[in-house]
Amino acid sequence: KVTSWASDKIGFDAIKEDLAKQIKDDYIQVAVLDSGVETNHEIFEDRLIESTVNLSNTGEENSVEDDYGHGTHVAGIIVDNTLSNVKIKPYKVLNNKGKGSESLIAIAIDLAVAEGADIINMSLASNGEFQMMKDSVDNAVANDVNVVVAAGNDKKNLSQEYVSPACIESAFTVSATTQKNELASFSNYNGPVDIAAPGVDINSSYPKNKYIKLSGTSMAAPQVAAGLA
Repeated sequence: KVTSWASDKIGFDAIKEDLAKQIKDDYIQVAVLDSGVETNHEIFEDRLIESTVNLSNTGEENSVEDDYGHGTHVAGIIVDNTLSNVKIKPYKVLNNKGKGSESLIAIAIDLAVAEGADIINMSLASNGEFQMMKDSVDNAVANDVNVVVAAGNDKKNLSQEYVSPACIESAFTVSATTQKNELASFSNYNGPVDIAAPGVDINSSYPKNKYIKLSGTSMAAPQVAAGLA
């Protein structure tokens, strides 16, 4: 358990305690489209669904091992704030510099839906609108898959600026807040933002079996994914 201040503020412990009384055998599958995960990190014991999807241009073929760190941190936030029947299926779509192809990310969304995802988390953003990405997100939502996306860290008013996939209306777009419940200085805002969640100094897992604090709307989105799960 690596709970940060965010978990306390949201009240995840009380939520989990209540849900544990009514938990069913079924598992909830959360697809994390990111830089992969460190599969042997202790936090992920019995919490991962095997995946061989690497659509990035780094790492080993058919391996979702994280060579950047971002995906491990994001997935850890979801795992730490959910019960054991919530499982992570990683899709490596970002490389060792956190970059990825919009078209390949769209393909990964379609694949996640086909492979039974209940929730998709995308803590990633790029400038511009991409019809293929929008079509894939809309299709996921039409198939009863909740898609959670980060608002982005450009300080932009999203009602005027296009950031994808944050600008997609059918997704849950998440901006970041501070411990004082204020908008984080880096967070995009307004427009299609649906909800805000803690995204400053969030403690979570990191490669080499470590735990570190990171900030960003990337850290806020998985809080919402955890809540949905």
